[in-house]
Amino acid sequence: HAAELKRAASPVQADVPAIGVNLGAWGSWGADQLMHQVLKNPGFEATTDRTLVIVSEIHGDRVTDDTAWLKRGQNFWSNGSFYVLTGVAAGKRGTVLTSGQTEKDRPDSFMLSPFPQGLGAGDCIMLEAEIVQPGIPMWWSHGRIVSTEISTRDGAKPGSQVARMHAQMAPVQLISYLDTISDRAGKLLPLQGKWQFSVWAKRKSKQASLRVKFQRQRSRPFLDVRLDTDSEWKKFEFEFDATDNGPPGSLELIFTLDQGEVLLDDAQLSPQAASKSGFDAELIRLLKTLKPGYLRDWQGQLGDSFDNRIAPVLQRKPTRYRPGDSEILLLYGLDEFMALCAEVGAQPWVTGSGLWRDDEWEALALYLKQAKQQWGFREILVEFGNENWNMIFRPGGYTNHNDLLQRANRAFAMLREKSGQPVWLKTILGAQYVNPSAWQQLAMKSKNTSHITVAPYFLYKLDAENIAEAEAALFRENEQLISKNGSTLNQGKRVSVYEVNFHTTSGKAGAETKNQILTNAASGVALARRLMQTTLAGVREQAVYSLTGLDTYDEQRRLIKLFGITSALRPAVLRPTGLALQMLNQVMQGDVYALNCNGSGEECSALTGI
Repeated sequence: HAAELKRAASPVQADVPAIGVNLGAWGSWGADQLMHQVLKNPGFEATTDRTLVIVSEIHGDRVTDDTAWLKRGQNFWSNGSFYVLTGVAAGKRGTVLTSGQTEKDRPDSFMLSPFPQGLGAGDCIMLEAEIVQPGIPMWWSHGRIVSTEISTRDGAKPGSQVARMHAQMAPVQLISYLDTISDRAGKLLPLQGKWQFSVWAKRKSKQASLRVKFQRQRSRPFLDVRLDTDSEWKKFEFEFDATDNGPPGSLELIFTLDQGEVLLDDAQLSPQAASKSGFDAELIRLLKTLKPGYLRDWQGQLGDSFDNRIAPVLQRKPTRYRPGDSEILLLYGLDEFMALCAEVGAQPWVTGSGLWRDDEWEALALYLKQAKQQWGFREILVEFGNENWNMIFRPGGYTNHNDLLQRANRAFAMLREKSGQPVWLKTILGAQYVNPSAWQQLAMKSKNTSHITVAPYFLYKLDAENIAEAEAALFRENEQLISKNGSTLNQGKRVSVYEVNFHTTSGKAGAETKNQILTNAASGVALARRLMQTTLAGVREQAVYSLTGLDTYDEQRRLIKLFGITSALRPAVLRPTGLALQMLNQVMQGDVYALNCNGSGEECSALTGI
């Protein structure tokens, strides 16, 4: 049957930017090894913890949290600080004198000083503490190795932590592991050409034999040297040719101390070529190919302070907002992120922590004003937290709408005022996609907010084993929720999309079937259709999730090839979803017109055109 396509007379939207992408977190083991300098926590810093307490009970000067799963060890928060985020006492701060459980299976309680006058049940409090524990966060150790504080060091920052290695009866080792899923992925961090390594070291004993080795398991070392340490700080620098022709295996940077005691600081490992932004050259080339309109900075940074977000990389501390060693994160900073956006021509989409104090939101405002001037961005998007409605983010998010609105309204008011009420600043509040009434409620009651953002993931469930039936399932869902609700938000607010992709983590279909469907050509067409439908429904800002990622577990603990639109960076391997984004961004910018279809049969019902 013949079908006639005709462009609509007037545009659906004018001046539409290219589709954006979530840059995602920086990992050290999978496809998300994003940085030029590959070591996590190169300054050997201690972890800073922040978390959200929602007051359930008050007894004298002691408050109790409303949930038990956030418990830390006894007195974990003692001598830390608190800051009241909501309620009559908002803005008041002080010290946590003691913390812990008063009864078994009960939430933590905290003794506050001075006790905030006006604090009531339901109010939200941020706790913060820097925890120095045995071992070095994000490094593995064998033997006696601790993070210890020093006041000054020539050529470095004051007040930093250093690694202290002490070999008494047996050698000790400090190890950084990279590229550790080679059993199923091959080499995701292949080494080519000239690399460089440097570290500061100081001998604390008369004799100290320190060896440094960098190797891929089951292969000859790329670097194997002994450091002639001194009683004063000394920087050691080495260049080496990386010929990585051996079998796959984890990469290891190993410090071995046979005897004595040494201090280490500021270890760096990277290709020799320079990086303007601090990001990997292959990642930059990939982004220039994709031409994203936006880069969204969401790395799980709910426990990070603003000062740490702008700290130089060697001073940046690991952070955490949920209990557990596996929750410790080391993030790229705002300076690196802004430089990357400018280099690839994208507009920055920043995620600010809901745990930030008032002064931190004010500092962000001044920072963004300067960044806009320095880099010439057309617009900057700022999102308040991430998926506050989602209980997995409860340690750093506001699952109660009233709490969310109170804190976000206050934060965005300061953000807008201190930045001068600019038109280039877009302020964003997230809502659960499948709950449109929440979009409307947040739009109606939020102040100083320009956008309500949602995540229209699709194909959550796949039962069909037959490939033809499974491919048909890719195209069954549409953008009805956005079509019905996106153009009618209260108070003139607009809808944006902070994440979108397949989310096929449930269903009876086997892993082989899911992976075939999620990586064949039809998957790219289905994602392109979703993005086009959402644009036709009136959404201007969209960001695909996410740039990199080999696989994730589904509900049956099977590895499914989600969520990256690239499965590797070195070299970049675009999946069909990535190719779809690349092709869309070549044509879908500026004024966007709908394509009307006249015809009979299924030709028009199955067609989406722009």
